[in-house]
Amino acid sequence: MNYEDSTKYGCLDPIVFLDGIEANEMLKSVFDEIKSFENYHHIETAIYQAISDTVEERENGKKVGSLNVIEKLQNNEDEHVKNAGDLLFEKTQNNILKTCF
Repeated sequence: MNYEDSTKYGCLDPIVFLDGIEANEMLKSVFDEIKSFENYHHIETAIYQAISDTVEERENGKKVGSLNVIEKLQNNEDEHVKNAGDLLFEKTQNNILKTCF
């Protein structure tokens, strides 16, 4: 698969092809592999909440995916969470990770 092909962006998005808890757990693992916020509990909590909220939105029929999780973080009032969202966005763009986001 050519990850530079824009038609492939998001094709492996866990929120799109998995349901509920599976999507939630998979995306937590993906984010942890990209950047661990294990020692920053308030950031980790915000990430988990954004994932859960987005998965729930998807289950309610809204057209959302993993990139919406990052957008929620980028729009957070807490500067540290916002910066974490910006970092995750930058780490998922212009590389093979675009297939997941």
